[in-house]
Amino acid sequence: MQASTLRTLAAALGLGVALTALPAPAPAQDARDPAVQVDRDTYLEVHNHNWLDQRLYLVVNGARHPLGTVMSFRSEVLRMPRAINLASAQVQLVAHPIGSNARYVTLPLTVADGDVIEWRLENNLNLSAVSVWSGR
Repeated sequence: MQASTLRTLAAALGLGVALTALPAPAPAQDARDPAVQVDRDTYLEVHNHNWLDQRLYLVVNGARHPLGTVMSFRSEVLRMPRAINLASAQVQLVAHPIGSNARYVTLPLTVADGDVIEWRLENNLNLSAVSVWSGR
């Protein structure tokens, strides 16, 4: 072989080695990748201004599901159960003050994935209010 051919071959091999050392391009993000997904969970933001702790429930199609407890004069953010399809039916929230026979039930609410429900429980439960915010 001639010297020029050897130089060309050596240069080609050197370029090939250099190209294999480069990192591969990052794959395009897949929309099904959980790391890319937007948080579509529905949350309940509760502000308990009542003297009593409140035990909270979610009612969907007549079935009552426990959500948790909010202490008196505290605020909590609770994630709605993922197993329940909230978009398929109207839902109601129920508050049972611990140590009382009273209860407060909201009017039926229409909730979609990603919404935030804000619930203010007042000392007089009849003055309580609920709001549904679209994906805060």
